[in-house]
Amino acid sequence: MPTLINKPTELKPAKQRDTRPHTERVKDLRKAFQYCKLRAEASGRINECTVSKVVNRANVNDVYLYKDKLKDQTINKKYHDVRDSIVRFREQFRENKDLVVEESALGEAIKDRNMMKAERDAAHLATAKIQHKNLQLESDLEYYKNRQRETEDNSIAIAHSRLAGKVSNSNILSINGIKVVRPSDHLNLVNPGDYSNQTKINNAWSIAKNELSAHIKNTHLPIRVYILIGVQNSGKTAWCDNRKNFFNDRQPIVIDAMNLTKVDRFDWLLELSDIKEETITERKDIKVCAVYFDVPLLQLQHKNSLRPPDNKIDIETIANNFAKLEAPSTAERFDEIIIVRQK
Repeated sequence: MPTLINKPTELKPAKQRDTRPHTERVKDLRKAFQYCKLRAEASGRINECTVSKVVNRANVNDVYLYKDKLKDQTINKKYHDVRDSIVRFREQFRENKDLVVEESALGEAIKDRNMMKAERDAAHLATAKIQHKNLQLESDLEYYKNRQRETEDNSIAIAHSRLAGKVSNSNILSINGIKVVRPSDHLNLVNPGDYSNQTKINNAWSIAKNELSAHIKNTHLPIRVYILIGVQNSGKTAWCDNRKNFFNDRQPIVIDAMNLTKVDRFDWLLELSDIKEETITERKDIKVCAVYFDVPLLQLQHKNSLRPPDNKIDIETIANNFAKLEAPSTAERFDEIIIVRQK
């Protein structure tokens, strides 16, 4: 008769107890609701804002939003109010979807992006042909660059040269070094440009946002936050390393990441809005400046070819990121925009 062996039972790790007071949980729910609401408006998809997504982002049990779990009816009502706000938003969104998307700043960005898509696709096709026609390289590349500039210049209101002339010598401050927030420093990627691990990305960006908050809270000077926008090899890090590129009237803090799309950048703008709210008693004086790196695809690929073999980025990754790149505009509520062009 065979011997029966009892397999040991695998114990699941105990769920960590939530020690936040209910007032803080409600605050986190409202913050999560605002984030999901903006995502819904930006994408035009109502399911970006649901009770489930809000409670998951805030890490709060949804039972509080549907039942009177607590003896304190005032707190119960605050939980229920969050649920009612989500429901009302979804109802209004369904009724006025086109208007909601069109009137929001991000909605306007989406509209601009859709208008530019056909022309951008044509430009990419032209670029691919250029690589196989050396005799026509100069003329075709100049045509492509001019077409791209015509489209982007219509949406960008402020240029570097115009901004530089507005810095008054009477407002020069002593800058305590340039503070750089670089999420990629926390990714520890084996292959450069590989952003396939979403967990690593989320952790890296979370650490970077904490660094940004710490830099802002640890200075009493007026601050200018530079949000760099550009594909790999566009010169962001080199620009960041040159002190002459920064205005001298405010303490510079740099967010050195690709920030390709308006939605990507809005995540940083939302974080800055939260930091301003947290430091309202200190009256932090913060300006936000977009730095847009306008570099042709061929130039990006050429720079990549000059990298050491173990540090090269897959050319398909560069092309995909270039296709995603969206020029910044004043609709994103930047205080200033700098354009860095390379020929």
